[in-house]
Amino acid sequence: MLGKNCGLFIIILVLLFCPGLSASSLAQEKQEKKEAPADPKSPKQEKGEAAKPAAGAKKGGTRELGIQWPRWLQPTMAIRGRLEQPWGRGFSTHNEDLYYLGRFSIGAAVTPSKYLTFFAMGQDSRLWFYNDLTTRTRGMKHTFDLRQLYADLHVKKGERTVAFRLGRQYLDFGGRRLVAVPTWGNYTSIYDAARLTYSDQAMKIDVFASTRISDIYTYKAAKNRPGENLYGIYTEFMKLIPYSSFQPYILWRTQPNVIGESLARGDSDLWTMGFRWTGKLPNRLDFVIEEVLQRGTYANDDVSAYGMIYTVGYTVTAAKWKPRLSLEVNYASGDASRTDGKRQTFDQLYPSNHGVFGIADQVGWRNIFHTKYVFDCAPHPKIKLLLSINEHYLATVQDGLYNSSGIQIVRNTKATSRHIGWEPNIQFDYAFNKKWSAGFGVARLFPGKYLKQSTAGHAYTYPYLMWEYKF
Repeated sequence: MLGKNCGLFIIILVLLFCPGLSASSLAQEKQEKKEAPADPKSPKQEKGEAAKPAAGAKKGGTRELGIQWPRWLQPTMAIRGRLEQPWGRGFSTHNEDLYYLGRFSIGAAVTPSKYLTFFAMGQDSRLWFYNDLTTRTRGMKHTFDLRQLYADLHVKKGERTVAFRLGRQYLDFGGRRLVAVPTWGNYTSIYDAARLTYSDQAMKIDVFASTRISDIYTYKAAKNRPGENLYGIYTEFMKLIPYSSFQPYILWRTQPNVIGESLARGDSDLWTMGFRWTGKLPNRLDFVIEEVLQRGTYANDDVSAYGMIYTVGYTVTAAKWKPRLSLEVNYASGDASRTDGKRQTFDQLYPSNHGVFGIADQVGWRNIFHTKYVFDCAPHPKIKLLLSINEHYLATVQDGLYNSSGIQIVRNTKATSRHIGWEPNIQFDYAFNKKWSAGFGVARLFPGKYLKQSTAGHAYTYPYLMWEYKF
């Protein structure tokens, strides 16, 4: 195993002698849809897959890779690499690793008419130098798969558009806290879905039925889990409330053969109902409010859970470097008892959570009370900088600590404190041009009393260096 100092030395050498590396975004992928009005900045979502073509787009005549492409064909490509060296995994000493994640995706959109678009994309993901193979997550494997394959039928009349998309595709809604395709991991889940969309100047309505492709194999096609389906209606009203976007939604997820608190097996029907409200206020203030209620059944248990998000931001000045301060509060209920037949742990469904609760990704939107203080700015048109401090508490010690993937990683019902710890973050992103970019970041989760009582109590540190080329 490489030593901590050796790994940092390698990262410093790469930074000093490889300034032309491609890139990453400051921490997160570009939202598939832009909320109206512009959603206040949150730590940016993961980036790194080939660009998604707009429905019916004909960027014909583009020249890429030295080739003049015809009007009906739009190629896309992305190459991404990331060097990571986490240490203190499991909050224990001498648990570190240095490894490299590489990913290559290539696709093409074919638009035979203004009403129809076909899109296909394949992706190859690789993992090098990972020492402890027993701790690999399902997204950290050598994989090659058909990432997207869909047909998009669309009709536009004036400001009104109706579109129907069928096949393997992205689903990204709202703040991406419940339904999204995260791409920070080298390989993440995707959806086989049918999606109907209506939009005009005042509203947007999405109705979809999907199954999640989540079982990932090395050099084999990824598969769905039979019976695990997600259905939903997601709406957005841009003029209902002045200077804001109001987004009510309802989601229904089914899961077969789950195990309840009494160890009885059965099926799960989870209903998630809520709204997201974003907007701007006078004096360069902005806000985000999201309230979520969950009801349903889980085997023979009744589900009763709740989650919320509150954010207020302040753009200090209208200057081009856009300095902004924000405060965010996240809450998700936990299960107060494992024997009462009530499942109270909030289910975050299928989010894109990287960076939302700190880029260390040791905390997710389950059994959590989280506050985040953020300063972000763009001191140069090519530079983005984000500094944040995260404070983590459990909602209840009778439940456990869940990471960004929603997996329980610590449980200690005898702990006397809910304080998980605090985590400072720094993220830097530099865009060399429209195709090449690079970024780095570091986070350190300092353990609070809960982790000290429940684990070895060692701090967890996560540095990364990332590059990307895409068109």
